[in-house]
Amino acid sequence: MMKNDNKDKTGLELAIIGISCRVPGADNWREFWNNLLDAKESIHFYNDDELENLGVDKTVFSKKDYVKAKSVVNNKGSFDNLFFKYSIKEAALMNPTHRMFHENVWEALEDSGYTPDQVKGKISLYAGVGDDTNWKAYAMMKNRDGLIDDLTLNFISSKDHLASLIAYKLNLQGAAYSINTACSSSLAAIHLACRGLLMGESKLAVAGGISLDTSIQKGYEYQEELIYSSDGHCRTFDDGASGTVGSEGSGVVILKKLSDAIEDNDHIYAVIKGSAANNDGNRKVGYAAPSITGQTECIKTAHKLANVEAETIEYIEAHGTGTKIGDPIEVEALNLAFNNNSNHNCALGSVKTNFGHTDSASGVIGLIKTALSLKYKKIPPTLHYKKANSEIYFDEGPFYVNAELKEWKGNGQPLRAGVSSFGIGGTNVHLILEEAPEPIHNIGEIQKNRVLTVSAKTSSSLKKYLNKLHTFLEMEDLDLDNLIYTYRVGRTSFNHRIALEFKDKNELLNRLSENYDRSDLFADVSKKKKTVFLFPGLGSQYSGMVKDIYENQNVFKEKIDEGCNYLKELTGEDFKAILFSENEKIEKQKYAEPLLFLVEYSLAYLLKSFNVLPDYVLGQNIGEYAAAAVSEIFTFEEGLKLMILKSNLLNEKNPNILLSAFLTEEEAEKFINKKISLAVVNGTQQVTFSGMLKEIDDLSNQLSEMGIMNSKLQKKHIDYSNVNDSFKKQFISFWNEISINKMKVPFVSSVTAKLVTDEEAAKPEYWLNLITETSRFYNSIAALTEKEKDLVFIEVGSGNTLEKLIKRETISTNKKAAVINLTRQSKDNADDSNVLQKALVELWYDGINVNWAAYYDKSKYKRISLPVHPFETNQFPSEVEPFKAMFETKTPSYAASNISHTRKDEIIVSEPIVEEDIVLNKLKKIFKDFFDIEEVKDESDFIELGLNSLNGMLLLKNIKTEFKIDFTLHEFFECESIVDITSKIVKFQSNNSHLNSYKTITI
Repeated sequence: MMKNDNKDKTGLELAIIGISCRVPGADNWREFWNNLLDAKESIHFYNDDELENLGVDKTVFSKKDYVKAKSVVNNKGSFDNLFFKYSIKEAALMNPTHRMFHENVWEALEDSGYTPDQVKGKISLYAGVGDDTNWKAYAMMKNRDGLIDDLTLNFISSKDHLASLIAYKLNLQGAAYSINTACSSSLAAIHLACRGLLMGESKLAVAGGISLDTSIQKGYEYQEELIYSSDGHCRTFDDGASGTVGSEGSGVVILKKLSDAIEDNDHIYAVIKGSAANNDGNRKVGYAAPSITGQTECIKTAHKLANVEAETIEYIEAHGTGTKIGDPIEVEALNLAFNNNSNHNCALGSVKTNFGHTDSASGVIGLIKTALSLKYKKIPPTLHYKKANSEIYFDEGPFYVNAELKEWKGNGQPLRAGVSSFGIGGTNVHLILEEAPEPIHNIGEIQKNRVLTVSAKTSSSLKKYLNKLHTFLEMEDLDLDNLIYTYRVGRTSFNHRIALEFKDKNELLNRLSENYDRSDLFADVSKKKKTVFLFPGLGSQYSGMVKDIYENQNVFKEKIDEGCNYLKELTGEDFKAILFSENEKIEKQKYAEPLLFLVEYSLAYLLKSFNVLPDYVLGQNIGEYAAAAVSEIFTFEEGLKLMILKSNLLNEKNPNILLSAFLTEEEAEKFINKKISLAVVNGTQQVTFSGMLKEIDDLSNQLSEMGIMNSKLQKKHIDYSNVNDSFKKQFISFWNEISINKMKVPFVSSVTAKLVTDEEAAKPEYWLNLITETSRFYNSIAALTEKEKDLVFIEVGSGNTLEKLIKRETISTNKKAAVINLTRQSKDNADDSNVLQKALVELWYDGINVNWAAYYDKSKYKRISLPVHPFETNQFPSEVEPFKAMFETKTPSYAASNISHTRKDEIIVSEPIVEEDIVLNKLKKIFKDFFDIEEVKDESDFIELGLNSLNGMLLLKNIKTEFKIDFTLHEFFECESIVDITSKIVKFQSNNSHLNSYKTITI
């Protein structure tokens, strides 16, 4: 937990709990922060050879004013399209900003410890993004052969659909906004996200922005009147400043109400105390010019909404573009907003000095820098600052440029900072940040036996991730139990999984290095297994069973308490005392049966809370009553009442003795008589006899003389085989008073070894037979494994008698059936809580998506920032020339014929028409409609009809759509008449008639 100091709190604070960014020189926030600390400039300066290779003429880059600089992000063309379920066609035509922002959003969610399937409540998305006409033109040219439909092309290339497209793919059900206020877009997005959270529109808000340049990177020609610098460096606030450098970047933060974040024990980078936004209006010299008045009002409003005094703010992350006019105006506005108070010091900085102006992403990048500064209590240096811009009046306010790395010590109050972002056109945004509340150390018990559970979308991604985690752990010192907790409650469980046991950090590092490339240890759970709840019968009980689970799992405790209270109402006896103390009564059937039913039902109830749900239920003798209750044939209370009725009707004065022997059922029948009955068939070669002590002793001796292994069981047993008519009448009478329901979960009878029907389960005779007939539980297992080949068996009861039974027997149809028990054996000193956790890990490894949040007490653990999913690095175009694409062959390398993977998104296209006269008539109609003429002759000349290179592309698209052919513009113009086109179409369709399967759009 965290200390929540209410001083200066408004109740409107928001917590930043997740961060993701990609900027020049850094692929994640940790690399970004290290670069800031190292005062690293990440602007690339081209040499002449590079520029020539990029197609820049030597006469251009040799000019005096040509600046050979550009700031670019790494791996801009990389995209894991299958992770987000996009086809190769779609990914290739998707705007690179869309691709990268998809991944950034997911990374930020993972960093926060919340992925969409783990959040109870809505997640909203606010994306700051600008226009990209270059890519739109390219995508249109590249798609002129109709690879995807025009509507889909618009979705994946237009900024307007960025937020809603990601919301669709990730199932984010809160508001989704694509926002464009020029340079302030991403900070405006965050401002609006804060408002949405405070209005209760969502539980979490994902907010940020992105800006990528999709043109070929080449440097630029310096022009004095524009915003770009003369030397490729951004010298914010410096006297030598001449402008900024065009840059790229993407940043996303995850926001949550501070009170909720503290309650949920989230990792908090920093707190947003308040935010404000406005517009300059016409209070400036021109549309693109900044306004002192507008900026001052925005900053003052933010102070007021955050309920802070300007004098408590010690750092400002400025817009700071390094222009001769912009910097002085910004500082003047800050001086006014801070009341020209020069009695305290406030540092100024600008991340643009590190890699230039990231345009739509600049605000969120500045916010991330500031949040990390608050987290680590360090203010990174602003680069290239030597002498103040002569037009800046630093002496009229508290500000100074922080040119060196500075420890941020504070003055006894929370550290605070401001972040500004001002857009061309006048949309100003300012945020007030504060350091996170001081965390209170966890009070959870240190785990002795730890298991790391990690998954990934693909096997190769899982290998990469384990290696990535190893590197991370070598550098970081963190709480290992919080690490385990975060992976379980804060990450999506993908199909490729591994579970590694370890005790401490050194052992974990060893396990990671030994196993990161051991794909044979990876579970692939893409094929889902069915789950079977097995309920053991009488004889599995022991004193103190499930006590540890009772003390640690509230859901289980509440159900046990409920059952014990009901049993006390029925009998007047304290069943809880019998269950949890060293009490001989646990061996008596009148207590054992109700308690077994109660424990088994409560364990099943607990499993359901963990999202472990049965596909089948099976019970061994008395366990079948628990199975029926879990299947909802009758209620929990009715089941308990039924157990009490049975125990009251039966005579315990002369209990039978049980004898286990290694015999087949056929061999055992030779020893059955009026005094010896066959109680249970436990397997192909194991049975259990029931009888009085003398008769059982005699049988044991006889079997031993014959060399047949046998042993008397410690548990005493009432002989059900000879229940009288009075018992039967009273049992049927009670049964007829029960409200019988249709079963919710199918189960196999332990008597007949067949699936029980609703009609059978409703009859009291079935349940009487269960009492009086031989239990053939093993046969039930064999029958089910014959029916279902992929099963996970869970022993839902005390001990592991059924686990041993199933593992001992060889079931030819399912030799690898997983059997998992939830509790310790009676003589085992293990903690039941550890056994339960191990069982849940096994279930997760077998493909069940355990609801770990229900397992953990969140007050004892904390979500922490861990390495994010390593996406597959499929490469797609990212820097393009649209008009060059116009003259390229229309069929790109990502055509359907090159797609090797297949999914359930195929349509079958009808067989192409190859009759020449039908093709000719259809073509004539297309030409008539297109040129709006009454007649088209076979020999009509295209030029005479009015065809040219521009309308030819549109006409060709109509033809390709109609005939579903791959036809280049060059091939089209080679044809002199409509007859020539007809011949080409017929030839193409005849040669490709087998290609009748096309991928549909996955959006």
